[in-house]
Amino acid sequence: MPKRNPKVRENADLPGLRTFARPGSRAFRAYYAQQRRKDRKEARVSPLLLDTYPGAAAAYSLRSLSNSLAGSPVVRVRRSSDNAEQDFTATGITSGSLVSFCGSGDGLVTTWYDQSGDGNDATQTTAASQPKIVDAGALVTEGGKAALDFDGVDDGMVVPSAMNLTGLNGLSTFGVAAKTGGFRFFQKGDGLGIDSYAYFSSFDAFPLMTGSNFNTNDVGSVENDGLLKISSGTFTPNGDLRSYLNNTIIQDIQNAAPISANTDDLTIGFRKLSGGQGFFLGQILELIIYPSDQSTNRVGIETNINNHYGIF
Repeated sequence: MPKRNPKVRENADLPGLRTFARPGSRAFRAYYAQQRRKDRKEARVSPLLLDTYPGAAAAYSLRSLSNSLAGSPVVRVRRSSDNAEQDFTATGITSGSLVSFCGSGDGLVTTWYDQSGDGNDATQTTAASQPKIVDAGALVTEGGKAALDFDGVDDGMVVPSAMNLTGLNGLSTFGVAAKTGGFRFFQKGDGLGIDSYAYFSSFDAFPLMTGSNFNTNDVGSVENDGLLKISSGTFTPNGDLRSYLNNTIIQDIQNAAPISANTDDLTIGFRKLSGGQGFFLGQILELIIYPSDQSTNRVGIETNINNHYGIF
């Protein structure tokens, strides 16, 4: 008797159509294991965002941004039922492991890990100020992707001032968020002097603002429509400042004020001012900061981001 291929064979009634071995059989398990090995190999060689465009000083996301850190956690979550905490990878978020951990309660983010490799993790130790990633047993999503939900009242995360980013060698920022109210998406500096930068202000639609441009740019339409957007900005060493929303330029300023070194914290989800604070209302999915001008790579970076989120 001729030996049959244990994995696949042609359908006798429909030549050329393959039928697979019986589910649960040894041949089926072997074939499945082979495919998993193939998938893992492809994942290892397929470049992720920071593999193609390296050099970020800080990178926060709920997806994997670098193959070198693909198996590392992207967030640390506290569940509301008993305050137990656990790290989760990007796969752990989408596979249902995170929701299972949280049960029918909430999941609050205590740490948003930096995937740049520089260790600039964003943290929040005050329970009431931790953004949600699971709400009453359901994963928080925006546009079908996992997101951090900031309540516009007291939620926010902080990266210590040791991260001394300036704009002297250029600066580029890329973020994914949906804003329904409140204040800035992120900020470094007090927003009043030349040592500051931020974007997604409550006062305007300009994604990136620097130094004295905080005052000159506080005009225009308010981006409080709750729609998911890719917000990016590039700042060249000679002071050319350009901002984009969904790959459309909305701001072009020449000879903008430079950004000097500062000792302020980087804040995500709120702004810190000497006269008080303002909080972001909406969902934040990704934030990547380069301490360099990425003008030539901007389209490529935005294309990578959009291929994942499908925004425009």
